[in-house]
Amino acid sequence: DFKTVKEADNCWEWAPHQWFNSGCVQVSSEKGSLGQPLNAKGGGIFALEWDPANFYIRSWVFSPHTDAPQNVLDVISTSNSTDEADKVLPDTQLWGLPYAYFAIGD
Repeated sequence: DFKTVKEADNCWEWAPHQWFNSGCVQVSSEKGSLGQPLNAKGGGIFALEWDPANFYIRSWVFSPHTDAPQNVLDVISTSNSTDEADKVLPDTQLWGLPYAYFAIGD
């Protein structure tokens, strides 16, 4: 039955009662984070943080662009600066709750 849907509730690739390596479902109350609705809002900003030292991957979605925290906007606006002192570094502590969180490692 291809119409039956069971959302993955365990991110482990060998989790029982799930398809192998099915991953995890990301759910958001925010409408229009993909496809035509996202395009209609003018797109968005997608950010990914991979931190193997702390054993996680986190992602954020800011749509429309005006929903992005000031730190994200400052990082983008200074990214092409030739003077390293002018560049703003990302500070994910200022970005709010991630859209997705994946534990990695043992």
